[in-house]
Amino acid sequence: MTAELGEEPTEKEAIEALNKYFPEFSVEEFERLTTENHLGKLSLILDFENKPAKYFIIADTYIGLADLVSLYNHLTGEKLEDISVSLAKRVKDEFLNSVVHFGEKYEWIYNPPSIGTSGKYTIGKQLRNEFVQHYGVYAEITYLIANGKALDFDTVNNMKLSDYLATGEYLIRKKIVESID
Repeated sequence: MTAELGEEPTEKEAIEALNKYFPEFSVEEFERLTTENHLGKLSLILDFENKPAKYFIIADTYIGLADLVSLYNHLTGEKLEDISVSLAKRVKDEFLNSVVHFGEKYEWIYNPPSIGTSGKYTIGKQLRNEFVQHYGVYAEITYLIANGKALDFDTVNNMKLSDYLATGEYLIRKKIVESID
């Protein structure tokens, strides 16, 4: 909206834009959602590595979908229908801060090396991207750990996350290394 309205729109322009882009909210409701302050302690369950992998996978999926109300509900056990923008931002930030170390700890999952010609469009790259979009980023790890046995997927997704990611990283790395000629 800033691109359309500029840095300092008039109150009338702002209300018109709110009604245009968010017709389901009154100006008062929008103001409540954007100015509500949540300075108190936020009690999120962020001990991912000691929980089942599916707990983290669900949270990470909500982040990918930008569904921060569901993320909040998942991490607190609550069942709210909406939360303020400030609370949503805090939940997102706390989640991301709690898992930022995964990129270094499980590098072959989160920052795999570039193999082949980078930047070159191939049908294989397109199909892999579509696969990830459809099944999620953790489907291949689950598949590899389950040794291709779809009936074992629930068992794999119930593994402790640290074991899931460590085993998954090993198998992803092994697969990549073995595919190089």
